Amino acid sequence: MLALKAAIEWANTANEDVNIWSDSESSLQALKSFNVKSKITQEAQMTLLENARIRLGWVKAHTGIKGNEIADTLAKEATTDGIPASLPFPKSFLKKQLLQLSLSRWQAEWDNGETGRSVYSIIPKISNKQLQWSRECIQFATGHGPFPSYLKRFGLHSTDYCGCGEIGNPLHYATRCPLTLSYHYKEPSPQFIVHWWKSALSRKLSRRNIDNLITFLATNEDLIKSQNTTPSHTPA
Repeated sequence: MLALKAAIEWANTANEDVNIWSDSESSLQALKSFNVKSKITQEAQMTLLENARIRLGWVKAHTGIKGNEIADTLAKEATTDGIPASLPFPKSFLKKQLLQLSLSRWQAEWDNGETGRSVYSIIPKISNKQLQWSRECIQFATGHGPFPSYLKRFGLHSTDYCGCGEIGNPLHYATRCPLTLSYHYKEPSPQFIVHWWKSALSRKLSRRNIDNLITFLATNEDLIKSQNTTPSHTPA
């Protein structure tokens, strides 16, 4: 496009009809478009609109057309012997570079952070794509929900134990608590806990079950609250 623009500007100074031939079909199509954001293309379009004596045409590349072959040769020579030029980056390129830089910094902060480690084990790679997680699923994954293990930290429960006598955390209610049997998943082995979390939060039906579990816990706080400060039995 830059070469076409230079040719158009040269032709605009000639006091005669000028035909410009190019093997870049995409550039020629861009000059015909009404929806162009490139400043170089827009400037070339304005010159063409002001000078009806300039005409553009397309030629097939590498078919022995003398003028086109000479243009290719000169273009290659310019890469080593030409005059250096400073051109502004397209806005699209800058946006892409800024996005990549932002994601890189975000990933570094996520890798080296001290908070959110439970979620990090589930989602180690950051992304600007929205997760299909509900508010309840976020509470479940972070542990920041209607769980004694969380509420105890803020003085909202006297103990972090469930009414059944075990630590009241998300995994307990999803796999072990007798008060939430209808919402249970199979309890994972210690070496598969991370895989279990990923699987539970990646499937639509599973996330729906988590939503229902958290809603049940939130609306039955008195049922799951332990009245003692020590467990009623030793967890298995």
